[in-house]
Amino acid sequence: MPIDQSNQFDLYSTVNTYSIAVSANMVSAGTDNPLILFRNPANSGKTIIITDIYAGTQVSNVSATFKVFSTPTITSNGASQTPIVRNIGSTCPPSVSLVTSLPTISSNGSAACSRVQGQNSNSAHFKNEYNFILMPNTALLITGDPLSNNRLSQITIVWAEI
Repeated sequence: MPIDQSNQFDLYSTVNTYSIAVSANMVSAGTDNPLILFRNPANSGKTIIITDIYAGTQVSNVSATFKVFSTPTITSNGASQTPIVRNIGSTCPPSVSLVTSLPTISSNGSAACSRVQGQNSNSAHFKNEYNFILMPNTALLITGDPLSNNRLSQITIVWAEI
């Protein structure tokens, strides 16, 4: 059955959906701190459609710029995070995605988009109908650049696997 990509509910009601919520420290102001590495492994057999990315700081009066990069060069994956199933009450299998926090990166890759979360404002929301489609053996990196050092970020990612 084809999925009507103009209606996000159609996507969520017909495929397996997942999310992750992660806290990660942005150590240094003035630089892109690697926060989240999101990978679709080579042998997954799935296409991943990321529908939403939310990012923000946990302190008032501190803005931050969050960026998404494709094809980063990975030195170390970081700490593993466990996605949750959003199809509550279903027999949805575990996610094939590999999500880690605070990876070590030797190159961020290609900048895909950025959002600024202003001082005392809501989270930055990356939303363009469908943000990113990750084929097997691809990765995204989310970075954060806070206005001042050592600022805790909160990041939520929502996706579907088909």
